[in-house]
Amino acid sequence: MKVRTKGIAGSVNKRVTVFSNDPDKSQIVLAVRGKIEHYVILKPRAVNFWGAPDRKLVRKVEIFPGKEVKLQIKKIRSTIPNEVKYKLNVGEKEGEYLLTVENIRTTPGRYYGKIIMETNLQKKPKLTLKVYGNIRNPEGATTKRKEKGRVKKTDGPS
Repeated sequence: MKVRTKGIAGSVNKRVTVFSNDPDKSQIVLAVRGKIEHYVILKPRAVNFWGAPDRKLVRKVEIFPGKEVKLQIKKIRSTIPNEVKYKLNVGEKEGEYLLTVENIRTTPGRYYGKIIMETNLQKKPKLTLKVYGNIRNPEGATTKRKEKGRVKKTDGPS
């Protein structure tokens, strides 16, 4: 049995049922329990921006190294530089960081991208933060859609 631990930290309990042709014990339940120590945690693991372009949309992401992990973020880049801006600050404890991400999109629409942080860690050379955006029209605003093949006539103000 394999237990995938990607993205998991803390206590884990998994069970598997094994079936056999033994008439006395046709099935046996095996349990695996353990505690998974994190190597590096991004909290939250993804950022979502939902709102109007006239609102300031900002999210903060805390980055924590595991025990005895000497994390250094060497370089940071975004796959969506026209949609978000970011700032990386050093945290209170060694190896901790605070990443501030802000939506800069000014037109309604959706976007998806990543902020990629290059580290000094051999086991985790890159940390990836997924960024989702759904920027909608401000309340009360409407979008004008062209009706295909139709011309709307009006007799004046309604």
